[in-house]
Amino acid sequence: MKYLSPVVILGLTLSLVSCNDQSKTTSGSAKTETPKAASKTTEPTPAAFTPTTPPADAATIMARKQVPVLCYHHIHDFTGKEKPVTKDYIVPPANFAEQMKSLADSGYQTILPEDYNRYLLYGAPLPKKPVMITFDDTDV
Repeated sequence: MKYLSPVVILGLTLSLVSCNDQSKTTSGSAKTETPKAASKTTEPTPAAFTPTTPPADAATIMARKQVPVLCYHHIHDFTGKEKPVTKDYIVPPANFAEQMKSLADSGYQTILPEDYNRYLLYGAPLPKKPVMITFDDTDV
């Protein structure tokens, strides 16, 4: 295979950076809030970008800086009934809040999958310290 389309590269990239099958998550089910500290910025909103050039080729996409993606499965307190293997996929709400505060205090700003897509395909601007937060197979 000599050439992979940018859409295929994007799909591969997103599948590598996210965990498990996200097809079970609808666009409205992932509820993420940007911490208040992170929302105090003068940077342009990446969602306002409108592409004016053709999509980048595979080599350009693969050469772009990667964005950290945090994947959460379950945000709830332990009940004591969890199987040992599932404990690794549970984050208590207090720990989740602490992690989000730590990201905000460190200057990270959340981005949406669409923002990452625009960045990879068209070089759209991202915040200085972007991070994508996903929820997979969760009941939050």
